[in-house]
Amino acid sequence: MEAPHIEIHGFSHVGKVREENQDAIRICSQEEHPVDTQGHLYGIADGMGGYSNGGMASDIALTALFEAFYLDPRSTVSQRLRQGVQNANTQIIQTVMKDHLPPMGTTLTAVHLHGHTVHLAHVGDSRVYLVRDRVTWCLTKDHTRVGELVRMKLLPPEKARTHNQRSVLNRCVGLELFVQPDIEAVTVQEGDLL
Repeated sequence: MEAPHIEIHGFSHVGKVREENQDAIRICSQEEHPVDTQGHLYGIADGMGGYSNGGMASDIALTALFEAFYLDPRSTVSQRLRQGVQNANTQIIQTVMKDHLPPMGTTLTAVHLHGHTVHLAHVGDSRVYLVRDRVTWCLTKDHTRVGELVRMKLLPPEKARTHNQRSVLNRCVGLELFVQPDIEAVTVQEGDLL
């Protein structure tokens, strides 16, 4: 099976509310990682605005994820993604303790592409969408209080966008000792957008 042609673009903007952009994007490179045999890894992290050093947390999370993912090629992709997220979590907590910093956290979402299979690892509310034939599906679930209320059918989806707690995370990387990422796998085809 021929590997798909991949076109990559990343863009981040501080927006209208905050003064500091705490987003981080990481794209695997042929020079750094064995993408031919282990696939392509892409990640995005969005530091938690209500905490100090969200940008630092984002950078630490992506660095730890990538290092752990490409370290042990014998494990499955799901195992490597899960371990990478846990390593990111541990690294942030250790940095806070070692440098006597206030708590910091981030969302962390990663996409791994090998052949026509995409694996996702997701914590927080930085979403992954799949666009195919002009139809869009959200492949991730927001780990927010409001997202939980919508899934429990206690809040209608149309109210979620304007709810005053729509950005309050109930799962993130860096604030608890253990983190449980959502891990999914989907098949992609020519022309898909993620």
